Amino acid sequence: MVEGLLKTEEPKGESGFRPPKVTLKRLTRPEIRNVFEKGRKVLSSAFVLFFIESRASTPPSYSIQVKKKLGTAAERNRTKRIFREALQRHKLLLKGYQLILIPRSDSKGIGLNDAVDQVMKIFLGMQRKK
Repeated sequence: MVEGLLKTEEPKGESGFRPPKVTLKRLTRPEIRNVFEKGRKVLSSAFVLFFIESRASTPPSYSIQVKKKLGTAAERNRTKRIFREALQRHKLLLKGYQLILIPRSDSKGIGLNDAVDQVMKIFLGMQRKK
């Protein structure tokens, strides 16, 4: 019975190797300032996205900035959690980008699936414009 509880080796892909691990990193204040000054701006119905391309080998970096007019602290934190998870789900698309996501007031009651769809649309649009 104990044997079933022990952690086994992670499954490998069909070709026998593991995909590279990509982790999201938070932006520092100088990086945030740089993205606002030199980055491009993309608008969505749920959020505003500022982004700048960095080296392709760097892990994606992000910052989520929610204004107080979006609601109480609990509502703002929930919005941040939802958008953080949406970025986490698309982290392979984000490789080599530094981004700042600012939720709009329309995104106050947004669900996770809607946020994931919105983020996916924006990033596919960014990939096409390259």
